[in-house]
Amino acid sequence: MQLVRLKILEIARKPFGAAALRILSAYFLFLCVGAGAALEAAAQAGDPPPHILFIIGDDHGWPYSGFMGDPLVQTPELDALAEGGTLFDYGYSTASVCAPALQTLLTGLHPHQWIMRKEQIEQDIGARIPTGLEVSYFDDTLPRRLSGLGYRSFQAGKHWEGTFDMAGFDAGTAQNFTVGGLIKDGEGFGRAEPIDPLWDFVDTAGEEPLFLWIAPKLPHVPLDPPAEFQMLYQEQGLADSAFLYYANITRLDALVGEILSGFSTRGLLENTLVIYLSDNGWEQDPYVEHWMGFFLGGEKGKLSNHELGYRTPIIFNWQGQVPSGQILDDLVSFEDVFKTILDYAGSPPGAAAPGFSLKQRIEDPSQPVARDEIIGIMTSTRTTEADWIPSTGFAGLRSIERAAFVRTRDWRYLSYPDQGAIELYRIEEDPFEDVDLATFENSDVVDALDGKLQFWLDNYLTVPEPSSGLLSACAVAVVALLRRRGGRTYL
Repeated sequence: MQLVRLKILEIARKPFGAAALRILSAYFLFLCVGAGAALEAAAQAGDPPPHILFIIGDDHGWPYSGFMGDPLVQTPELDALAEGGTLFDYGYSTASVCAPALQTLLTGLHPHQWIMRKEQIEQDIGARIPTGLEVSYFDDTLPRRLSGLGYRSFQAGKHWEGTFDMAGFDAGTAQNFTVGGLIKDGEGFGRAEPIDPLWDFVDTAGEEPLFLWIAPKLPHVPLDPPAEFQMLYQEQGLADSAFLYYANITRLDALVGEILSGFSTRGLLENTLVIYLSDNGWEQDPYVEHWMGFFLGGEKGKLSNHELGYRTPIIFNWQGQVPSGQILDDLVSFEDVFKTILDYAGSPPGAAAPGFSLKQRIEDPSQPVARDEIIGIMTSTRTTEADWIPSTGFAGLRSIERAAFVRTRDWRYLSYPDQGAIELYRIEEDPFEDVDLATFENSDVVDALDGKLQFWLDNYLTVPEPSSGLLSACAVAVVALLRRRGGRTYL
């Protein structure tokens, strides 16, 4: 049995962008304005496009919601959102940690495609792009694409990629950025900070449709839920980390309710597509105190190669437009969410973007599913926990290594090339991956799934052409403009 050979960052690449540097900026602006006007006119030809309220939970594990059947975690607002819309209960992030997962939601690119696109741009411009500024050079971000359709956009909460305007948002809470550091201002949105900036943007908007990227840092650590949420979980014998984590989920749920109520009172909810998902997963049994419970949860959750690290339910809700009470068990990737948002916003069907739109499937479940499998890969994952300081619960990672997986309807195959190890689980019968079936008797299954993984690595992880073909010229102009702006720190 031959183990898959992971070729991280050595995969065949499609050249692009070199010609873009030679395009005159005036010609670029002419094309951009013309394309934007054409797209906006197309969107206005039919029904007006909806506002899009995109809410992204942070470290919200897939089992831990009432609508997913959890008997302990209280999520009444999300339960109602799922019941009133369509739920894909087998959604998958492209990473089991936030930053690369959010890169996919922002650009539609797999995290390794993001890296390869950055490297190609650097080759085109003959300079290294400082970490955190990459998105300024990406022409196909979601807010930029939506701007061409007449949308105005707002960013709130966690944002790893520079400032809000570097990513193409019109306004947002990520106001300052220092290369090599982390965005701090605005990350407390809906937590330590009020959500007033959202309403300031909504209430001063014109007639344009709105795209609202809301990424509160919840239930993410620190696990510090207010007393009103803690009291809901008292006297249940829960492990300390479970007690606080579950309360923080209910805290997130209450924030979702507050935002939806604000839209309702403003008369906006009837024409708003609401989407909810989590950036990555988490593991927290109710009665188990994981070594990393207060930081990373259990060893099969965040930053792992397991189902609990990647899977997240995805809710689509739009009153009168998205079927209510519908549960679809399709295998769905974050790349598909990106494409679906563009589809609902009126982007032409042929517009370049990875992934598959779910719109037709949502509206007509007799349509065929788009994917037979989900395949994932990360360069850094953890495999087990280690007690750094005995009896304190303060722990670290035993190892950091490359890992990949293939998830079909029946099976979940894990490959660890640095160890020369594999695992195999009959995932529908064993959703928490307790019984490894990678034995001689299942060698045919392992070989078939390993072949799927190798084919994907060889053929999928290339860089798609940018939709405008003008990526580098646009980026250089944008970054030059941003660096001239006062009151912000970029470098």
